[in-house]
Amino acid sequence: MPSIYKPIANEAPMNSTFTSVGNNRLIRVLNVSGGNVLISTTSNGVNVGSLTIMTGTEIFIYKHLNDTMAANTSANSLLVTPVAFEEEG
Repeated sequence: MPSIYKPIANEAPMNSTFTSVGNNRLIRVLNVSGGNVLISTTSNGVNVGSLTIMTGTEIFIYKHLNDTMAANTSANSLLVTPVAFEEEG
């Protein structure tokens, strides 16, 4: 069954500054850098988790509305887009 992802805001670079990505829940993340990048997620300023995104990888992260995310680099190594999700069929 195909899945449909609908962008609900413009794609933007993500760096080491924490962002809520428009207070959205589902975020498409694309690593456009030449190396792996670590993303950290916080809730109310407390780290709730992190994961490494390999070079050239696209993943989807589901988070709480007010949770924030940041990369471990000041370069704009990641592109993020808030998306809506739907399963077709």
